[in-house]
Amino acid sequence: RITTILVAIYFVVTFLIAQLCGENLFDDHYVLLFELCVVVYTFSEGKYHCKYMKYTALSILLADTLTRLDYMFDFMSVET
Repeated sequence: RITTILVAIYFVVTFLIAQLCGENLFDDHYVLLFELCVVVYTFSEGKYHCKYMKYTALSILLADTLTRLDYMFDFMSVET
């Protein structure tokens, strides 16, 4: 459970740094593999992880994947 919580904190901090400081911290694609391993682990353990932790890990993976794809292909442009 602590791994999922730490990944969530990492993702929020990375997103804030990218937005506020203009730093690109989304080039480390190996993080997606780690998040995928966490999702597979939480769904394979059955009773050990609560359903909220399972879907928290899945939402982190999906949000991070969408963010990285948007950074690469810019399909969610925001006009200011």
